[in-house]
Amino acid sequence: MQSKVVAQSGPRQSCLRKACAVENMLATFQSMYPGWLLYGLTFIVPVAFATTVPGEALTSRLTWPTLLGAMLPAAISFAVSRLVWRIGLRRYTGASA
Repeated sequence: MQSKVVAQSGPRQSCLRKACAVENMLATFQSMYPGWLLYGLTFIVPVAFATTVPGEALTSRLTWPTLLGAMLPAAISFAVSRLVWRIGLRRYTGASA
């Protein structure tokens, strides 16, 4: 027996479809790599991190430890990059000088 799906349109249905799509992408991403590689991609290469955390937030699965785990490396990276930038500015002499 086939079930009938009533097609609804509107902003609520569109948002629901988008949330389901994000959740499906998140589940696919997490299941396609072994645990050690997922860990490496999450904490060493921030591409996975940048897609997983927003995906978890959009699907209401973001926990406080995950949020703090995202904020701490971001703050440390920002501080280090700012320090390197300021050191570089102090040592800059000009390209045509």
